[in-house]
Parts: sequence; C-alpha cells; structure tokens
Amino acid sequence: MTSGSVSSNGHSGNRFRIMRIATWAGLLILLAFGFLGYLTPGMQLNWETIATMCGFQA
Repeated sequence: MTSGSVSSNGHSGNRFRIMRIATWAGLLILLAFGFLGYLTPGMQLNWETIATMCGFQA
C-alpha cells in the first residue's frame, strides 16, 4: 500500500512541475510580447491614459 501512495505522490509532483514550467513559460512569452510591443512605435502604451483610468490625476 505504501508503494501505491508513493507513486501517486510522484505523479502529483510531476504534474506540479509541469504546471510550474508552463506558468514560467507563459510569463516569459508575455514579457517578450510586451517588450516587442514597446519597441514598436505604433504599439507603445499611452501611460497618461492608463494613469487616468487608474484614478491618478496628471
């Protein structure tokens, strides 16, 4: 019985590792798109508009 629970824990740990790797990969892809968008003049964010939407007054 102990070996059955060990294998299921190993499977759960493996799933956790896959999810963690997928999360980091998604974050890196998101940051890469943001960086590329920042380099493209037509895609740069208008920070004044975002600050106004968040309630900051210029």
